[in-house]
Amino acid sequence: MKLLLDHNLSYRLVSSLETLYPGSKHVRQINMTTASDVTVWSYARKHGMILTSKDSDFYHRSMLLGHPPKVI
Repeated sequence: MKLLLDHNLSYRLVSSLETLYPGSKHVRQINMTTASDVTVWSYARKHGMILTSKDSDFYHRSMLLGHPPKVI
C-alpha cells in the first residue's frame, strides 16, 4: 500500500512512514506542490496510491466519484 501525501501534510512524514508504506510519496517529491486537486487525484489513481490529505475537497470528491483512489 502506497500513500500520496498532499501538500498540507509535511513531506518529512514520508521517511517516517517508509517502513510501513514503502513507495509512498509527497506531492513535493513529484513536483506537484501547486498541482490542482484533479491532477493529484489522477496521479494517485494512476499509480495505485491512497491519497492522504487534510483537505476536505478530496473527501467530497471521493463521495462523488468513488474510488480509486481511496482517501484518508
